[in-house]
Amino acid sequence: MADRPDIVIAGFPKAGTTALATLLAGHSQVALIEPKEPHRFSWGLEPDLPARARANALSASDYAAAVAAARRRGRLVIDASTSYTHPAVIEGTARRLKEACPNLRVILTVRDPRKRLVSDWRMRHAEGWAESRLSAEVRRNLTGLSAAVGAADDADLIARLAASRDWIGPDRPAGRGTITVVAGGFYDPLIGVYRQTFGDALLVIPQEALRRQPEQVLARCFAHLGLDPEPVSDTDGEFNVGDHRVETGLSRLLRRTGVAWAARTLLPHALVARVRHGLTRAPEPGIDDLAGSPEAAVVEQLYALLSAQTETRMAAEFGVRWGLGN
Repeated sequence: MADRPDIVIAGFPKAGTTALATLLAGHSQVALIEPKEPHRFSWGLEPDLPARARANALSASDYAAAVAAARRRGRLVIDASTSYTHPAVIEGTARRLKEACPNLRVILTVRDPRKRLVSDWRMRHAEGWAESRLSAEVRRNLTGLSAAVGAADDADLIARLAASRDWIGPDRPAGRGTITVVAGGFYDPLIGVYRQTFGDALLVIPQEALRRQPEQVLARCFAHLGLDPEPVSDTDGEFNVGDHRVETGLSRLLRRTGVAWAARTLLPHALVARVRHGLTRAPEPGIDDLAGSPEAAVVEQLYALLSAQTETRMAAEFGVRWGLGN
């Protein structure tokens, strides 16, 4: 349909979604929606979310206009919203995408879940949403997961998560607290939602393979999308323009004229971080104190349980090994 995307890159946050979207948009027949993350099928349509969350998504008319503008630049249009894998909305998002776009091709990006966790925490901390110590943020997430599944302690949490999917969905239970910094690496059940919905129309790409062998990964993606391969060039504009609903007008102009470093400083999320932490000094760096902590042991076991199938598949298909459970 003219007002719907042809391709969704519903990658996990900090797992290479922006890089892949930027590279694919270098193909002559592909264009990327602006803003890159319109969140239409997640925040925009999830009925159980508060209005303030839905306000972060493009409206139906704005989304249709964004798709139409992109289609004037390319035959196939990409929506690259990382919220499409958020545990609170992933089931509804996958269902809505399938209903609205029956012929949609979906790509998920993944990354070593431990490294993804650290990168996600750093981003959230810089924006003022996470604890200053990684161990404290992980403990906050584990507490939320325990509330979701009714676990009494860490050992009980590990046992319950091995069999439970009660943490997937909006506020299960209400007031469970944040879980996504940790649960964003629970690939097996989350990817399973998309695999069940889209079957062979789903392709999973590890960020490590994209970084080490971009030509081979792009060829794989082009074949998945039914496109003839053609060389595409990386650009200096590879950064996330989707942390908020829109770019500032000046940042968009600078990005389009190639001044990427200046555009980055003028994106809304960068401005918010500056205001939140003060205009005269850079944000204090967070402290990565996870190694050797009790929280690290729990995370290792959870990822070994809930990312093992993905790890095995990525090793077989791309030669990428994360070493979970070793």
